[in-house]
Amino acid sequence: MSLRVRLVVLLTLMLAAGSMIIGGLTHTLMAAKLWGQLDSSLAATIDRATSASGHMPVTDVSSQPVGTVVALVADGKFRAGPEVTDSVTGEPTKLSEADRKTIITTIDEFEYNPQKTEGITATLEIGDYRLLIEPVASRDLPASTVMVAGLPAKRTYATLRTLDLTMLVVSTIGVVLVGAVGGAAIRATMQPLHHVVDVADSIATLPLTESDVHVDQRVNRNLASKPTEIGRLGGALNRLLDNVGDALETRAASEMKMRRFVADASHELRTPLASIRGYAQLIHVTHELTPDGERSLERLIGQTENMTELVEQLLLLNRLEEGHATTIETVDMVQIAANVYLDSQAAFGEHTWEFDAFTDGDPAYVEGDPSQLARVLSNLASNAAKHTSAGTQVDITVGIEPTQLTHVPALFNASTTQMHAEERARSHNSGYDVVVRVHDTGEGIDPEFLPKVFDRLARADKARSGSTSTSGLGLAIVKAIAEAHQGTINVESEPGNTVFTIRLPYCPPPAAGAAKHRAETTQLEAQAPADAQAAIETQTPTTAQSPATRQEPKVQEPANAKEPVYSARPYRRSPASPRPGTM
Repeated sequence: MSLRVRLVVLLTLMLAAGSMIIGGLTHTLMAAKLWGQLDSSLAATIDRATSASGHMPVTDVSSQPVGTVVALVADGKFRAGPEVTDSVTGEPTKLSEADRKTIITTIDEFEYNPQKTEGITATLEIGDYRLLIEPVASRDLPASTVMVAGLPAKRTYATLRTLDLTMLVVSTIGVVLVGAVGGAAIRATMQPLHHVVDVADSIATLPLTESDVHVDQRVNRNLASKPTEIGRLGGALNRLLDNVGDALETRAASEMKMRRFVADASHELRTPLASIRGYAQLIHVTHELTPDGERSLERLIGQTENMTELVEQLLLLNRLEEGHATTIETVDMVQIAANVYLDSQAAFGEHTWEFDAFTDGDPAYVEGDPSQLARVLSNLASNAAKHTSAGTQVDITVGIEPTQLTHVPALFNASTTQMHAEERARSHNSGYDVVVRVHDTGEGIDPEFLPKVFDRLARADKARSGSTSTSGLGLAIVKAIAEAHQGTINVESEPGNTVFTIRLPYCPPPAAGAAKHRAETTQLEAQAPADAQAAIETQTPTTAQSPATRQEPKVQEPANAKEPVYSARPYRRSPASPRPGTM
């Protein structure tokens, strides 16, 4: 519940409670006033009936107001009356036996107080009555004789009911009006606070971890200068944002200096490193060395190559972070992934490699630099190979999925592939992503290291067993290239299940381009050898395959083709093998 609502509710509850208290007091005072007036009238009636001192009191009600009851009672018996004036004829009428008993019972329960004239209310068959009982001193009557006079209480009750109803209606209207007016007033009063909250929310959504970020939002200066509580809050927030902005600018300047230093140092190091490597290789060729000298020279050449690679990675990362333009062309990610799969299979033969494409026979086109995109997949594949034990299975999958999916299915399947292909055929828009996943069944990444896995120089030698020495820049370069191509990358990991997922904006090919792609594929299939022809099949998954069947991806390279022909089919996994991306 918001503060405004709580204030309005509190205000209305206080007003309602105050109205109830005032209404109760008013009812009590008005009831006392009306009953007092009725008791005074009854006292006057008794005074008139007993005015003849020493004689029998007059109980004739014919001269009394309509509805008046008068009676004499001694020792529990009526000495005169009781009679009531008929409201129609005006003539005295005897009361019923039940009413006579009620009056006797009331007299027995009544406690006379000579210091206070106060009646008692009784319910008779003829209605509610106010009875006043006073002792009568007469030589013709016993000492216990009392005179009872009564008047109808109907009007008094009606007056009190009218008062209560009036106060209830007035109080309800007052509470509603005060709630509405008070709510509007509170809303207007708290509007500046909403402005402060909006400013704070806008700052909270800024990516403060990025280097190029500016904190320009501020609370209105006029509001922040007011001596109110909200004004003081706005002023404090502005001072905080000023400090944060200054700190971010200082950090950005420091990072810029560091980037320039790294870039300059890397440029300066390339020439001496090339010279060291060249002279070392020259010595290796022209001089005869001892076995120890050979080993030392090979170590020197190897370390020089590692240093050169590190310098090149720093230069590439620096160019990407500075937003330098890359070569833009239409790239088929299925072909790139297939090539990376072949290279990885050859370079890391101690691992089990799998490749699958789920694009319903369509190329997975993106706009970007083919060499950089290939580097992304190569880095992820080598990362999986270097940081996992021998025999680990690594899967590379490519698919096309709607951009609006917030949680992407972990494994492409026949139904989703066909559905997405039909949607793309209908829409021909860019509302899809090319999704590439690199999954391994290795030891997993340490949960404490996982949030820092894409940082520069991030190294977690203990995160995954079997890791080899690396520069710590590979995943940082992967993230920078993905973001430079308007894409994203994320990682999920647990023992036996690590998945890196890259999403890049899908580029729908023209109809002519798609037809050409299919025609070229058909021509290459026709020219392929007979044994390769049997391996080239459609990418559309079939549900008729046995769950235990696992088809190996096949890549053929005809003599007249510059690029390998790939044939990737959906694979099935046994229950013992985890599904890629299933966490």
